[in-house]
Amino acid sequence: LLGVGQRTVAHARGCPVVVHEHHALEPVGIQKDGAGGDLTGLRVWEAAPMLIQYLSDHATDLVEGRSVLDVGAGTGAVGLAAAALGAEAVVLSEADSPASATTPHGWQTRSTLAMLADNIQLNG
Repeated sequence: LLGVGQRTVAHARGCPVVVHEHHALEPVGIQKDGAGGDLTGLRVWEAAPMLIQYLSDHATDLVEGRSVLDVGAGTGAVGLAAAALGAEAVVLSEADSPASATTPHGWQTRSTLAMLADNIQLNG
């Protein structure tokens, strides 16, 4: 049973890849040059399920027993799928940006890395 805001992005070897997508009100700490205000790591991009399917279809050649680096991991969906597909090691890389995001307790300021850590824990 999925919690509020959680969704299954794809299945990797029969295992659901579940993430918590956050609805963001606004980035926090935007500077005059535009730095510090990035919300892209809070949602699953449309290509992620297709990339997960491709990795699943070619897991033997691309993933199994290999090290995987997911640059700009966002919610972590693709990297979490790589782990489920038998990657020996997975590194999820993401910029840390604070944002006002929905949580079960209302709007809270959270960092993208804290939300990524939540998704890692959600998938065991």
